[in-house]
Amino acid sequence: MLRWHAEIKSQRTISEPLIFIVGCKSDLGPPIQTVEENVKAFVNQNEDLLFHMKVSGKTGDNVETLFEDIGTQLLHRSAEQSPAVLVNKN
Repeated sequence: MLRWHAEIKSQRTISEPLIFIVGCKSDLGPPIQTVEENVKAFVNQNEDLLFHMKVSGKTGDNVETLFEDIGTQLLHRSAEQSPAVLVNKN
């Protein structure tokens, strides 16, 4: 994760990219817990990594939620960067 995070930060083309950490194979069960703890610690140490989620391609768990969260964050970011301007054409 450290290498990927450093590469994203060095190659980014916008000042604050949305970075999601997605853990796959959530259907595998308990052995994943150590990995989860490492991811949570990594996210807590890097304030630009606000989003992490476990998904399962096999069962479909959280896949739709992941895309909804990405869309929601993009909408919020877009609204913050360029607030809507209402134009009265009358």
